[in-house]
Amino acid sequence: MTQSQYIQNHNELNLKLYIVKGRVGKTIVQNQARKICSGEIIAFSDANSLWKDDSLYWLISRFKDKKIGYISGNLQYINSSIDNTSYAESSYWNFDLKIREMESSISNIVGGNGSIYAIRNEYYIDLPPLLSHDGFMPTKMVINGYNAKSEPMAIAFEKASEDSNDEFQRKIRMQRGQPFKKYYDIKKFNVFKYGWFTYFYIGHKYLKYLLYLFHPVLLIVNYVLLGINIFYDITFYMQLLFYFFALVGYFLRNKETSVLFYLPYHYCLTIVAQVFSIKNTLLGKSKATWEKSKTTRQ
Repeated sequence: MTQSQYIQNHNELNLKLYIVKGRVGKTIVQNQARKICSGEIIAFSDANSLWKDDSLYWLISRFKDKKIGYISGNLQYINSSIDNTSYAESSYWNFDLKIREMESSISNIVGGNGSIYAIRNEYYIDLPPLLSHDGFMPTKMVINGYNAKSEPMAIAFEKASEDSNDEFQRKIRMQRGQPFKKYYDIKKFNVFKYGWFTYFYIGHKYLKYLLYLFHPVLLIVNYVLLGINIFYDITFYMQLLFYFFALVGYFLRNKETSVLFYLPYHYCLTIVAQVFSIKNTLLGKSKATWEKSKTTRQ
């Protein structure tokens, strides 16, 4: 069934199909589609996401508070036990969700999720094509005086990537625009004005995007300090052991193997993806469009 046929068969839903010509990327499509929306609250999702039947209710209910500008839902992966790649990504994501819940309860979240979120229409801000709503709209809300919160009861389901090469390419795309885009809206670093939000942003986002620098520097500095104290000797060889486990995980990536090897490999995959993303930015190869990953489709 085509999209047009589906709309004709469900007239009672008052559905509208908005067509954007060409591949301009999700952010530009959202910017354009929002201009024809007349509702007070706009909810967004991803093409490969399925929502729990009451998720929209939980999203919208939070906007009773007029200070709320953005609400992010709770993404759950349905295939976390399929293979090493999906398990590693699900483990990371569940940890990230706990951090967001903490941020939301204390202050505001520093990142949302593209699969399930809602924005108050009047607070919507057009973003450049290389920026994503889930990464930057919460910050836009906070610096403009509104709140960005999470709602764990609004649940979306997706498949995590089941192929390490797919996941690697996805991580490169997710970090497109680095190393510069983390300085977009530089006002967010004003801890005297934004308090806990600034602290959370630096700890949760900013430092994470510098891992490609921190790890080599840490290893080199630790090497220089060898022999001064047994503590430095232990930490240096523990680093080497960690990278050895990651290397073993790389060679065993297409086989069932222990998390002892695969989790270090998956972590290092993220760091290497940062380097490739930065290379693409510096060479002008960063793109607003995405190539779909077959293993993440329902």
